[in-house]
Amino acid sequence: MSLLYEITSGTTFFSNIMLHTVEAPLTFPSLQRSLINFEQEKLSTIFPSLAVLRKSI
Repeated sequence: MSLLYEITSGTTFFSNIMLHTVEAPLTFPSLQRSLINFEQEKLSTIFPSLAVLRKSI
């Protein structure tokens, strides 16, 4: 029961994000950018040499 609820609420949450994105497209690129920055920071903590390599390209 709780798993089904989590799936349903997760889907609702996702569709709400998509609807919000359609309504406010200007906020989406900045959100995307911050997610990408977060991923890169996370990667650079795990693989410092990869971050150095990526900066040199």
